[in-house]
Amino acid sequence: MAKPRKAHGGRRSNAGRKPLLSLGERLEVGSICEKKWDDLAREAAESRLDKRAEADGIREEQGRLQKIQEQWGRSAAGRKSYAAEVLSVAEILEEVSAEIDEIVKGRGASRMFSVPLRRPQRSKDRVLQEVSELTTAATGKQISKRMVKTCWDEFRSLHLALKSEPS
Repeated sequence: MAKPRKAHGGRRSNAGRKPLLSLGERLEVGSICEKKWDDLAREAAESRLDKRAEADGIREEQGRLQKIQEQWGRSAAGRKSYAAEVLSVAEILEEVSAEIDEIVKGRGASRMFSVPLRRPQRSKDRVLQEVSELTTAATGKQISKRMVKTCWDEFRSLHLALKSEPS
């Protein structure tokens, strides 16, 4: 008669490698990746916006408005009457608005425009490396770029599922 065999493999409770990060930690790592990715997209959009020809003239006019705001924020001592000061600020705002309109129309552009956010290409590896180093330093556990990518994919799939769920 043959001896009964002991179970050596297969699925059983507490079998296999324990997860390096909990579900909450994995989602947090994924959200950090997504935030860094969005920040890169915003930086690229702002860079494209600053390259527009009319940007310098508009920045100059915005600088004038900033000075007005700084003057307005100073202490009330030595101010002229409130009504007169509000009137002069309104006149300056109207003047600056007219000058910005001239700058924009002189270039044949519209005052209202949007800069589309495009996902930055060839930056994913850099994001993965940064988040890997950040997470390793924060948790004290060695987190690889591959693990960070897995966390990011898990976060994206959960985010997409929650977005598409009817409310």
